[in-house]
Amino acid sequence: MYINQYDRTGECGIRGQVVEDMFESWLVANGKNYRKATLEEQFAHIDFVIWSEPQQKEITVDLKAPKKVSRGNSWTQDEFIWVEFKNVQGLNGWLYGKNDYLIFYKKDEDLFYCVKTSDLAKLCEMICCKGRTENAKDALYKRYTRKGRYDELSLIKFEDLKKIEHYSFR
Repeated sequence: MYINQYDRTGECGIRGQVVEDMFESWLVANGKNYRKATLEEQFAHIDFVIWSEPQQKEITVDLKAPKKVSRGNSWTQDEFIWVEFKNVQGLNGWLYGKNDYLIFYKKDEDLFYCVKTSDLAKLCEMICCKGRTENAKDALYKRYTRKGRYDELSLIKFEDLKKIEHYSFR
């Protein structure tokens, strides 16, 4: 399991691994032909490469676990999603990764939600235009950069995913 250097406690990495394990169990239970991403692919925001029967090609997915709104919170939540326009180095974030799809786990519904990465990026570019903030708790539809970093993040409502083509499964 890869843990980012900025994940001081390893908590984010562990949460992500739990969701990846759940998704892999779903792949196995549903007889999907897949492989786990290589480390190089993981840096390109790919967790799994899956053979898609309907599309007759391999598709790539990046899984997202529920997150805290603020680092100081003691709990994760399902109402909001952090989206990453730029990563901590200031390069393209996971909204512009090499993955075909993003899959979000919604804990309170025990469902996975799948959206095309390009569709979510377009939506976020349209709705995350309410200015800038220096506080994570004020980042809904605003661009937020953490102190000492070059990232650019925003919060959107989980319900916003339903404004674009999506499907859910358990």
